[in-house]
Amino acid sequence: MYVLPSLIRYLLHPAPGAELAEAFMHEAAAISNWEKTVFSLQQNGLLPLFRSALLEAGQYETLSPAVREVIDTTVRRQAMRNLKLQATLFQLHDVLSRNNISFALLKGFTLAATCYRDASLRPMIDIDILVNPEDVPVIRQLLKEFGAEKFSEPQTKFYATIASHEPGILLEDILIEPHTALFKGPESLGLSECPCVPCQIAGKTFLVPAPDVHLLFIMSHVHKHLPRERFKLLWLRDTACLMQRLFTGQEQKEEDFFRLAGRYHCRTEVLEVAALMVALLPDLLPQTFRTPLPPLPGWMEPSLKIVSEYGMKRRNDPAPHIRYFSSRFNMKRKILFLAGLLFPSPAYMKMRYRWFPARGIVLLYPYHFLRVFIKGVIMLIRYVAAHCTGAHK
Repeated sequence: MYVLPSLIRYLLHPAPGAELAEAFMHEAAAISNWEKTVFSLQQNGLLPLFRSALLEAGQYETLSPAVREVIDTTVRRQAMRNLKLQATLFQLHDVLSRNNISFALLKGFTLAATCYRDASLRPMIDIDILVNPEDVPVIRQLLKEFGAEKFSEPQTKFYATIASHEPGILLEDILIEPHTALFKGPESLGLSECPCVPCQIAGKTFLVPAPDVHLLFIMSHVHKHLPRERFKLLWLRDTACLMQRLFTGQEQKEEDFFRLAGRYHCRTEVLEVAALMVALLPDLLPQTFRTPLPPLPGWMEPSLKIVSEYGMKRRNDPAPHIRYFSSRFNMKRKILFLAGLLFPSPAYMKMRYRWFPARGIVLLYPYHFLRVFIKGVIMLIRYVAAHCTGAHK
């Protein structure tokens, strides 16, 4: 099993012990290439936690002024982004409330409010909401009055996927992702069936999924993205926080939890992610699971290694086995993904090419097509070369 560095495991753990804290400080003191470290932590969403940990230990001032300036600037920029997202969330709340449209808040803000001692330690990427299917076109129309656009995002900037939600809504540089079901299958879980609880975010009350259902959703999310290298270590931190909150103090019986996973046809995925969390953080829970956990899948270790090094080479895809050619995609999704990649929505084009006048963005489509096509050919060559090399070994 690939073991994450102690520095990373400390940041993933909601309540690390003294031994892990000592190992964290030792590794932090031994960092030589701060540029790569800061970039990797920022890409994985862990930089605010890293800065907070050093401040609490009284070691932050020992860093060079140049390094502190880079960290402070990056964390400050993310904090401003969080505030902008929160303002958009409140605007969304007001618009939907005035029009009697129900929704539940998922992922980012919910996790920050319930699992982190300080919400600013959890970077936000976008806004995920669970809504009734018939309300999606109504929401689009309501937000269109405020300048919102349909957003079909083909790459990884907001970590959106084709199958998990409806096409996104871009509102003032903020992506809103409307989900119509937490789980899709023989027994789906939409807003009308989802057990919800109230949650306070900066003085406003939102409905959020019950902790057990939300953890199932997050674990399924982790399992889906990890093999494709579309993943942040921050999602492991989220999973660890929810697991500790749910299974400490007998708030949730594990038999009921895994039975619920079976009901929504995600038991295998949930068990595998639980096994991963136990392997990474053995002291996460006060007692081990009585339910037998499966061995970790073969793809999990190399994927985790890639994820932990994400951003070190300043590339979006730090491995030759790129998700575009993953065997885990079926043909329909592969065609849809490549079609979206080559022919994205105007909203995505405006986001991707901010330097070009928005009114003439259609003129850049030939350039975008050639750029992505050439990049795809290069990745395909790398993919074939890597597999041929592996076959000869």
